[in-house]
Amino acid sequence: QIKRDGGESTITHWRPEQIKNLQVPILYRKIQEEISSLIKQSHETKQKARKLQEETKRKVEKAIENEIRK
Repeated sequence: QIKRDGGESTITHWRPEQIKNLQVPILYRKIQEEISSLIKQSHETKQKARKLQEETKRKVEKAIENEIRK
């Protein structure tokens, strides 16, 4: 079961009881919030970049059309 569900990252030499006793660190709340904030900022920045790219594309296309009509 453990090996099957683990996918490509399976550590085959671990026994189930070792995995059961594995301690996973939990970050302090402040650090979790900072990471969350950075991820949100990243998504917002990416959306702004896409909008600017589309706006620029439209302006360039319009400029090309205007040049062709001259």
